[in-house]
Amino acid sequence: MSIFHRSPWHPPIVAVLVAAAAAASAACAEPSVSSTASEPSVFSPEPRPANPPLLPQPFGIPQIPPQQPSSEPRVSMTDVAILYPLPSRGESTAFVRPPEGGAHGVLLPREVFAQFVPKGSLDEQAPSRYENLALIGLRLDTCYAAGQGCKSELRAVFQAVYADSDTGATLAADGALHVTYAISDKELRETMQEILAAKTHDDLASTELGPHPLLAEEGLAGPFATKLRAILLSHAGDARIARVTVYDHSYDDGADHWTFGVFDRLGGSYFPVVIPTTVGMTQTVTGTSPHTPLLSSSAFVSTGLPAKDAVTSLVSAQRPAFGTPEAQPLLGAFEAALRVENPSTHNSGTTDCVNCHLAEGAHRIGVAMYGFNEPRSLFGETRRDERTSVTNLHAFGYLKREISIMQRTANESSEAVRGFFGRGELGLR
Repeated sequence: MSIFHRSPWHPPIVAVLVAAAAAASAACAEPSVSSTASEPSVFSPEPRPANPPLLPQPFGIPQIPPQQPSSEPRVSMTDVAILYPLPSRGESTAFVRPPEGGAHGVLLPREVFAQFVPKGSLDEQAPSRYENLALIGLRLDTCYAAGQGCKSELRAVFQAVYADSDTGATLAADGALHVTYAISDKELRETMQEILAAKTHDDLASTELGPHPLLAEEGLAGPFATKLRAILLSHAGDARIARVTVYDHSYDDGADHWTFGVFDRLGGSYFPVVIPTTVGMTQTVTGTSPHTPLLSSSAFVSTGLPAKDAVTSLVSAQRPAFGTPEAQPLLGAFEAALRVENPSTHNSGTTDCVNCHLAEGAHRIGVAMYGFNEPRSLFGETRRDERTSVTNLHAFGYLKREISIMQRTANESSEAVRGFFGRGELGLR
């Protein structure tokens, strides 16, 4: 699911996967959090009111009492999900790069990249080779947040970056590569404490998930970025890579294609994993350009089986017009999208990569085109997201300079904050 979701660790069946390893050329969505549950519908097909009421917590997420103001650093959304800003002309471009490393080896060896991206580039429409990759996002997932059977982990989001020929500003290519580093729960909490100690002052803007405020204020060569680089390189590296997922953008036959796949490491080698709820090791989405306006954009799944809680009817080019009898069943797909976005309901073992990454677009189409009601917030967080199309499939990153943070990612990050807070060792903002 990114692009990428977290679930209890399931080693691949080697006998099956080795035979198919040469055929798999891309990777899958992000890891996600949590247990499964079902909940009653809280949505109505009537047009959404201008100020919808704040609904009670229907998914069992505990309310956390407001915290008193404090000068001490506290765990916030932007500390568990750190998005690096994209520099403008003249600003430092000192991104953390894959060849950098420390005690555990380089973050991502070139030969590992070559194994999963045999054509050498993640995006056919922009520079996107190994040497273009930069660390765009870093996420800390607590085992406490994920539940029984989970593993704590660091997740690095790499995208290719390059300078805009007109403005000189840094752009991010489509496509991404995500690396999951296995780390003990104790060490992950130590990592968070190091991050909090590195903050030069408490960032009051961090209740909104977006580019980290201190990175945006000080730049990629500033004090916080320098300390953060050292922290990452002391805990992550090739020796700790447990999973690699790839999101590959290609273009042919007059259409855009995005291919997902996931590779688990076993005994020092990587094996493609069957994508949950499917029978394949890759999934491909075909659709309109990721820069197409929302209501004109569309996508369809060109490989794989129908997903549980499928959302594809809302993003289909054949979706019916608003107000027609055929539009009424789309409410079910809208509610499905909200369930997919909820880490208390779905994880990477209960829905597939493509369905997870299309849920954001389905949610938006349901609201903007059909007027379906939605809760103001289920998890008590806000986020920045500038995507304009259902085929901007980035869960936590950028498309050129569009900040792309899916609701699913914000919900997972809210859960991760609660995970650190639940330990009783770290503060919470």
